[in-house]
Amino acid sequence: MPKIISFIFALLLFGSLIPQISSAHSELVKSTPAQGGKASGSVTALNLEFGAAVEQFLDLTLTDTNGHTYALKKPIIKETQVTILPKTPLKKGQYKLFWHLIGIDTHKVHGFLVFGVDNTAPKASAIVATNESSQDDPVQAVEHNHKTPLYITMMIIFAVVMCIGLFFTFRKQPE
Repeated sequence: MPKIISFIFALLLFGSLIPQISSAHSELVKSTPAQGGKASGSVTALNLEFGAAVEQFLDLTLTDTNGHTYALKKPIIKETQVTILPKTPLKKGQYKLFWHLIGIDTHKVHGFLVFGVDNTAPKASAIVATNESSQDDPVQAVEHNHKTPLYITMMIIFAVVMCIGLFFTFRKQPE
């Protein structure tokens, strides 16, 4: 009987870890300038910190309230830290940085950063990037696809552990 209780406890513990492992996505955690904030002087770099490592950007667009798109250099990616460098310093105005990226967990994530330079802080709806659809307006949207390699691997390990545990729990003891 103690074997069964130990086995059930181990399965519950392992099963509770699976959602934690598979839920880490590359969502924006912190930025400079801050989300909805304002910066003083001209801005030469945007620093983003994500909750998980970033693999690559599929799309990266910086626009202002007039719809002007600003050229960007290739982003500098160091695990969860990303530096975006506009080709020219950003002057007074309101801006929106829109991204579509692939995180280290293979999930596609898109989101945006809205900020002002020497101006009042803008509202997210005030600026729409040309590559955004009108329905993609939440601050973060994550494409949930539970067929990632990590998720599949964890499910296979879970099934194997269950089978081994059941085998040893219910096999007949020699008499």
